[in-house]
Amino acid sequence: LEGIQEDRLRIGRSLHDDLGNRLSEIQLLAEQVKNASGLEFTTLGMVDRIHGRSVQAVESLDKMVWLLRDVSESAEDVAKHLELLAKNYLDVCAVGLDFKMLAGHEHEISGWVRQLLIAATQELTRNAVKHGRATELEMHLRVSDDSVSFRVEDNGCGFDLQTALLSGRGLSSILKRCTDFGGTTSVVSRPGCSI
Repeated sequence: LEGIQEDRLRIGRSLHDDLGNRLSEIQLLAEQVKNASGLEFTTLGMVDRIHGRSVQAVESLDKMVWLLRDVSESAEDVAKHLELLAKNYLDVCAVGLDFKMLAGHEHEISGWVRQLLIAATQELTRNAVKHGRATELEMHLRVSDDSVSFRVEDNGCGFDLQTALLSGRGLSSILKRCTDFGGTTSVVSRPGCSI
C-alpha cells in the first residue's frame, strides 16, 4: 500500500504542477483579453466564461490532488465536505437533502475511508436522481472509535439490485471497495417503494 500511496502522491503533484500551471496561464490570458479595449459585448461574455471555467478547473484540480492524499481528517470536516458535495449536485436537480452527523464529531477519518465516502456520496446521489427519480435524500454519518457508518436513503422508485449490479459499474465498485477495506454493506431496494 505504501508504494501505491507514493505513486498517487507523485501523480497528484505532477497533475498539480503541470495542469495547474497551464490553467493559471489560461486565467492570466483571459484577464488580459478582458482588460483590452474595444471588445464587443458578446466576445467579453465568452472571455468571462473562459476565465470562470479555468478558475473552476483549478479548484477541481486542487480537490483531486487533495483526494489523492492519505491523510486523516476530522470527522466533522469530512461530514461538511460530503454534505456540500451532495448539496451542490442536488440543488441543480431541485432535490431536497437532509444530512445529519449523528455521532463522532471529535473523531478522525483516515484518507482512504474519506475517499470511499466521497465516492459513495457521488455515486449514490447521482443514482438516486438519475435512476430512482428521487425528490428527497437522507444521509446519516456516524463515527466511533472503531467504525464509520454511512447511510443513504431516498424516496425514489427503487430498482432491482441484481440488475443494477450486473449493468452498472458504479454501485458494484463502491460495494467492492468497501469490502476491500474490511467493511460491510447493505443495499435495500424495492421497485415502486419509497423511504
